[in-house]
Amino acid sequence: MITNWNTVKNSINTLNNYENILNSDETVFTKKELSDIEKKKIRLQKKLLVVLSK
Repeated sequence: MITNWNTVKNSINTLNNYENILNSDETVFTKKELSDIEKKKIRLQKKLLVVLSK
């Protein structure tokens, strides 16, 4: 898999944003939105593990 550093960096930033949203006590998101963010976070973590492990 070929990818550039900017793409990886953006993905890491997105992952950090997801984690901040999920760990925040003062959330403005619904349960469904939080569930969707959690799923996106898990998918992104899996993809990043593959990219960074190579």
